[in-house]
Amino acid sequence: MTRFLSPFYSLVREHRPIIPILVVFLVLAGSYGIVTPVFEAPDEPAHYFYIKYVGDTGSLPAITDTTTEQPWAGQGHQPPLYYSLGAHVTALVDTSDAQQLLQRNPHANLGYSMALGNKNILVHSDEERFPYHGAVLAVHLGRLLSTLLGTITVLAAYLTGLEVSPQNRMIALGASLLVALNPQFIFISGTVNNDNLVIALSSLAVLFCLRLITRGPTGRNALALGFLLGLAQLSKLNSLPLWLLIPFVPGVAHARHRPPLKTTIQHALLICLVALGISGWWFARNYSLYGDPTGFNAHFALQGRRARRLTLRRLLWEGQGLKMSFWAVFGWFNIVTNEIIYRFFDLLSLTGFLGLAISAPRFLRNKRDLSLGPLGILPLWIGIMFVSLLWWNRQVMGFQGRLLFPAISAISLTILWFETILSRPMLAPSHSCACSDTANYRFSDPLSIYCPGICSAPHTLRRGAGESAAPARYHPW
Repeated sequence: MTRFLSPFYSLVREHRPIIPILVVFLVLAGSYGIVTPVFEAPDEPAHYFYIKYVGDTGSLPAITDTTTEQPWAGQGHQPPLYYSLGAHVTALVDTSDAQQLLQRNPHANLGYSMALGNKNILVHSDEERFPYHGAVLAVHLGRLLSTLLGTITVLAAYLTGLEVSPQNRMIALGASLLVALNPQFIFISGTVNNDNLVIALSSLAVLFCLRLITRGPTGRNALALGFLLGLAQLSKLNSLPLWLLIPFVPGVAHARHRPPLKTTIQHALLICLVALGISGWWFARNYSLYGDPTGFNAHFALQGRRARRLTLRRLLWEGQGLKMSFWAVFGWFNIVTNEIIYRFFDLLSLTGFLGLAISAPRFLRNKRDLSLGPLGILPLWIGIMFVSLLWWNRQVMGFQGRLLFPAISAISLTILWFETILSRPMLAPSHSCACSDTANYRFSDPLSIYCPGICSAPHTLRRGAGESAAPARYHPW
């Protein structure tokens, strides 16, 4: 037995420094999952009731003219993988009382952070307190699933950092720490939301893109990338932009390692065929139901499109919410934190992307620089995700930072790596540590950033009290 486990033990010893970061993240995200009242997170009711529908019926929901009456309506167009996992996790729980949790707060301030009070969308009761039972237990099991998926993302950020800079482990640790201590990521990882699965799978897919470039194209890595790409398509449709990396990655790998052209083409085809073999049925189903392989048209018909055209002025205004919600906007887009937190993250981001701007000309001039391929894919993926989010925001009002989280590993690595252009490499992880110290300095809102529950109790409202809170000017994605 020891002989079989020895490779695992050696792997743990080799990557021992990442373990405390994973533990800290598990504690933080788990704490958020415990103290956040049930369904007081973006789209959580619809995500949970999608899980319940799959568990109860053994089938997938379809959008029809009467779908608006269903509690899963806002997410009925979503691919099924996260919900199928959630249905298995909650299979043994009696959730017949789920509808009782949907007592709306008529005074909720949805998406408006400046309003005082009414920060919850529902009215809550002591039935939601520990020990959990019924649908409340199912929700917390779903949140635990999300937390475990978030841990995979933190680990993927670390491994991606090692792939980019194997000689400087501190960069990898700093990037994983920045992901693990991102308050918004912690919050989302403690909620029932399919973002958590697509973030983890997209982060792993980017990792294997880098492995194809740095280690050379192999059939095993191409197969793994195709597998992850296919699973990501079945998680959420904001993984579709991953397809835009596929022409780039084999091309760069071919230029760096000079395998036979036939081998490069075979690997590219293998990636595509495996991904389509896993996810193609979902697009075929959508086309047969809605005449649209993505299902977006049915979703827009149900939820509506943006009423006002997205002008440059409005884009800049909404971009402030995007920037803030990438780091720390809680509840239903209606709970913000102390301004010092946002200024700190602004400075952190600015210095990182300033380093990118300074170093880019040098990389472009030195076309033989072997780091161009691995480093180039990170800003490329960030840019692709931002453009796709811009397209989405032209359709609906959905400029939320969490929608960029499939690129969170790339963003964190880009920030930390290019900060080393402006400072000594060994200082990079200290920025992430400072994130924790600064964030804990002062947080005067209902949820503290890294110590949720200290500043407020999760159930301050009772059914019938007539006060609560939630989001506004908000569109489900």
